Amino acid sequence: MDRFQYRYTLKNNLKQSAKILKLQHGWLFQHDHYPKHDSILANDWFKKNHPELLFLAPYSPDLNPIEHLGTI
Repeated sequence: MDRFQYRYTLKNNLKQSAKILKLQHGWLFQHDHYPKHDSILANDWFKKNHPELLFLAPYSPDLNPIEHLGTI
């Protein structure tokens, strides 16, 4: 996935997914500073659409709970 595909996914899926999941105001979008995620295109989309972002360090398995599912 490149920065264009990432922004396309945000633009065409994120808000719709929040509606389907019946998430109200105040939900968080987990975001890291991986270069594709931190592109000007993605940041412009976030500024215009105002989701609340939770920033994590890139490549941080200790902060990524999905990395620990294999041990369960």
